[in-house]
Amino acid sequence: MNSHSAIGLCLELMRTVASVSLSTVGEDGFPRTRAMLNLRNAQKLPALVPLFVPLDKTLTVYFRTNTGSRKIEQIRKNPKGCAYYCDNGGFRAALLTGNLEVVEDADVKDALREMEWSQYYPEGVYSPQSSIIKLTPTMLTAYTSLSITDVPLGE
Repeated sequence: MNSHSAIGLCLELMRTVASVSLSTVGEDGFPRTRAMLNLRNAQKLPALVPLFVPLDKTLTVYFRTNTGSRKIEQIRKNPKGCAYYCDNGGFRAALLTGNLEVVEDADVKDALREMEWSQYYPEGVYSPQSSIIKLTPTMLTAYTSLSITDVPLGE
């Protein structure tokens, strides 16, 4: 698989899989992985699709989470992490490795609001309990059947 095909596979998975695994580095130096809602899933969150189209070139990933979660503290201590999109039925996956950050930008928070999250964050998108995480990937690893392709990104 070439770089163009690997990026295409990653974008397809980003638009279609229901969840994405996010890994951070725990306090003990070991990975901590958890399933997260895939905000780029076009079927589940169609209102967010226009936000992500300009980010296709960089494969930037955003997550919404609770401010008190362990991952927020872990990211602040060690910003390295990855996101893993997987289609188990098709033996296809994309791993984005890079740097994580907790986003404070009000415009980004506003752009990522969804009505269904009001049950978790009654105060709305600017609730102190609601945080946005951004992954700026520096490497894409694409997996198809028995093929593995690494594509350097960004920096």
